[in-house]
Amino acid sequence: MRRDLDIKSLLSKEEAKLITDLKKLADRWKMHGKRLWLFSASGSLKVMIDDEVATGFPEMKSNGGVNPDNIITQISGIRNDGGDW
Repeated sequence: MRRDLDIKSLLSKEEAKLITDLKKLADRWKMHGKRLWLFSASGSLKVMIDDEVATGFPEMKSNGGVNPDNIITQISGIRNDGGDW
């Protein structure tokens, strides 16, 4: 991967602030969101809950896929990709 250019220098102040805010959210998530996790699918982020005792739904389906019964909400408007490198 070519790194002759400092990629961060291309960010606007607002883009840099969005990244800072996302990092702050991650810190809060560690403290208060223990049962919550994000799932990226079909171009949107799903907020999932992992608490089979409370919901009655297992985190994963018997075929190994994520259980859609555990979706709390969908967050649109943030580009994302659930793929691997």
